[in-house]
Amino acid sequence: MDVSISHLIGSVALIGLVIAAGLSYTIVTSSIQDEVSKQQLTQISEYVALNIAEMANLQKYAINSNHYMIRSLNLPVDQAGKTYAVQIKAETSTDESTSYKVRTCLVSKPSLFSEAIIPLNSSSTWLTIITEPGQFLYNSSLPIYTIKYDSTIYGNGETIVWGRTLWSETTTITGIEVGIGWKEPYN
Repeated sequence: MDVSISHLIGSVALIGLVIAAGLSYTIVTSSIQDEVSKQQLTQISEYVALNIAEMANLQKYAINSNHYMIRSLNLPVDQAGKTYAVQIKAETSTDESTSYKVRTCLVSKPSLFSEAIIPLNSSSTWLTIITEPGQFLYNSSLPIYTIKYDSTIYGNGETIVWGRTLWSETTTITGIEVGIGWKEPYN
């Protein structure tokens, strides 16, 4: 009887050890996977933020009147097989100035995110970053596209940054609008 109890105790201890080792492996690999995903989300956030700033600067020196300009972004379709979201967020500081950030997160795990500040001069009253949904037709060359925009987009192959310079009748800039969106063929 002593032998069967010691075998039972040993078997239970061995099963417990295997379960603990499995859980430890899962926790460690999940932590490493999250760290890699966060680094990749940071790269996406910084890439989008820099492209928004570049579009704003391009529009500032554009010579066309009230025309849209788009730039396709080379973003991955998914992040390690998981859908991700790119969002523009406005933040108002205590001195009433507004700064904008690009926040990228996994849709299935919103707690895993990265943010990058859009490097713009916050005192520029001529610049508006559009965070409301909308759309416009873009036809600089065939085919014609419908450009849809919003403050949040999801990774897909047709992600763009867009911009438009608003001019007065005296050929002075009255404003610049920039945003993120995606393009679809016009039907």
